[in-house]
Amino acid sequence: MTKAAFDKIETGATYEDVQKIVGGAGQKISETGKQGEPDYTETYQYKGDKPNSNAKFTFRDKKLSSKSQSMLD
Repeated sequence: MTKAAFDKIETGATYEDVQKIVGGAGQKISETGKQGEPDYTETYQYKGDKPNSNAKFTFRDKKLSSKSQSMLD
């Protein structure tokens, strides 16, 4: 995961959109609610190129609701 890829990802994107931009699947680190029900939420993490760098994406109702990154270049 690079900062350039992170910056391309916009709120409202689907997980599939994120996978296309990043080039693969992330690691699911949290899940709340039941799949298919309103407010179902999943958070995925991608490792960055540098040690201890990462990006996290939270999807609510299958749309990106928030993103954060740490130490991406």
